[in-house]
Amino acid sequence: KVLLQKPESPLSAQKLQDLLVKMNTPPEAILAEWQVLSDAHPEAAVPNYYLGMALECLGQLDDARDAYRKALNHNPEVEQAAYQLAMLEVRTGNMDEGLAAMRDIAEKHPDRASDISKRLGEIAGTFMGQEKTEEAVHLYKTALELSPKDLWSQVHLGEIYETQGQYENALDAYRSVLTQKPESPVSARQLQDLLVKIQT
Repeated sequence: KVLLQKPESPLSAQKLQDLLVKMNTPPEAILAEWQVLSDAHPEAAVPNYYLGMALECLGQLDDARDAYRKALNHNPEVEQAAYQLAMLEVRTGNMDEGLAAMRDIAEKHPDRASDISKRLGEIAGTFMGQEKTEEAVHLYKTALELSPKDLWSQVHLGEIYETQGQYENALDAYRSVLTQKPESPVSARQLQDLLVKIQT
């Protein structure tokens, strides 16, 4: 009822979403809930943002993209909608637009850079599973650019280079991790194994 009267209340929206999840509400029912609120207030950003999230959860990515864009058209300050839209663009292959938006968000909110970096790393891992190596390398490099201290992207880059036979690049990646985190057993083992491999 609060959201029907004050659809731009982010606190009420978050409470509703949390309650729906806590009650194990089926994704289709969550979508229906936000669809009602969005239809009641088509000019409101907050319901459209949550509608986008519900659509994305159900794999309706084009409709989710439209909902996020509608939210941003009504209120460009809804940063979470910008974040979700950017990640959706990256996931669906619109890398340039998505990564440009991610860089803008990280520049405006440096405290979010690590979170963005980790999310890009997760998407890169998904791309690796789909054998989209070039896209994965691009995402890992961008993740490092945004948050150089998040070293897992560097580790994964080393693994990709090693698989591709680019041993010097792989060694450089493992050394870079160990320079910043000398107690890393994973990178130490990878470096040692690769050095042995090259020498044999």
